[in-house]
Amino acid sequence: MMQFNRTRGECLRMLRKQEGLSLKQAANLVRISFSYLSKIERGKSHLSLDVAHALMNLYGGNLKILASLPHEKTQNA
Repeated sequence: MMQFNRTRGECLRMLRKQEGLSLKQAANLVRISFSYLSKIERGKSHLSLDVAHALMNLYGGNLKILASLPHEKTQNA
């Protein structure tokens, strides 16, 4: 069960690992770049609604739960 004190990126990483998918496999399946998914999981990039929906479909998760979690602050480059 997902812990509610986790960030969105942490939860996405946990769900991906529960599905037994590598970062590259998951990124390919939802048609985004490996580096973009990595940045999302590390809280370095914003998660778009389209990508969130695709990932939740892939991982069998609930988008409402993901939306209720705190999002990460991105660092300015």
